[in-house]
Amino acid sequence: EADLLRGREVNGATDPWKSVGSGMRLDGKVSGSGQLSEDEMLQMAIDASMRNDSVQSLPAAPLKDEPPPGPGVIRIQFRLPDVGRPVVRRFSSDETVGALYLFSESKGACPPGKSLDLLAGFPPKNIIGLREKTIAEAGLAGESVQARYS
Repeated sequence: EADLLRGREVNGATDPWKSVGSGMRLDGKVSGSGQLSEDEMLQMAIDASMRNDSVQSLPAAPLKDEPPPGPGVIRIQFRLPDVGRPVVRRFSSDETVGALYLFSESKGACPPGKSLDLLAGFPPKNIIGLREKTIAEAGLAGESVQARYS
């Protein structure tokens, strides 16, 4: 900057602003996997948005009957978009998180072009990645699960 203020010419080697906007991080390293054109970045964004990591990719399995209260049985409260009030249901603690998706789907039809997301915890996090774990392993016993269409 001092060179510019004194009227001196700044060349590419001494220009502190030469890499502004080029994906350089504050630590001087270049982020990402090289330089991508705007078209390549747009295509990557489109591909990512078209990927369906939602509940629709889950294998269809029958929802088990609600177990009676007792040892190994947990309660989960659901806030579903199509139901005006919270819904509480019991599950066996050894059922998978996928059963929560099956239950949520059974309470209302998902609009065309939308997918069902279940969020739990604080702050709420999408639990789709836990669908193969048991409810106990996922730490969802006694949780409030919020369902949203995306």
